[in-house]
Amino acid sequence: GGWEGWDGSSGVCGLITDTVGGVSGTQALFIEGITGTAGDDTVQPFYDITSGQWEFVIWTYMPQASTGDPYVILLNNYYTSDLNWSAQIRFDRTYDIVVAEFDEEEIPMILDQWVELKLIIDLDNDLVDYYYGGVQFVTGKSWVDGVSGGG
Repeated sequence: GGWEGWDGSSGVCGLITDTVGGVSGTQALFIEGITGTAGDDTVQPFYDITSGQWEFVIWTYMPQASTGDPYVILLNNYYTSDLNWSAQIRFDRTYDIVVAEFDEEEIPMILDQWVELKLIIDLDNDLVDYYYGGVQFVTGKSWVDGVSGGG
């Protein structure tokens, strides 16, 4: 529900698959990458969220045979002319680590199983914490100035 391609484009979305199944169902979003056929830039916009505490949870599955470095990115401004990144998390297959980019905090990647990536976001206090597989690896990062700065 609510997923779309970057900037409304349908040519960059992933595909729904039952190859691996989901955490609570039988389907998952398959992201193959820009050179593949399943796209690489699927977006979940959150409208009119300006205050409060939020949990962003996404379940990830990284097959042992996969290549490339997928990302999970959260913006604090998306539907404006002033795009602004708050979080950028890279799944580095060269070293099999999950990296909070621009902070260089990292945690070992878990392969061939579903793993929860969770960000606890406190908009009122401008803070975000990152968890992967239930382990916190970023603490008290600024949401507004997270990656781009000045959001």
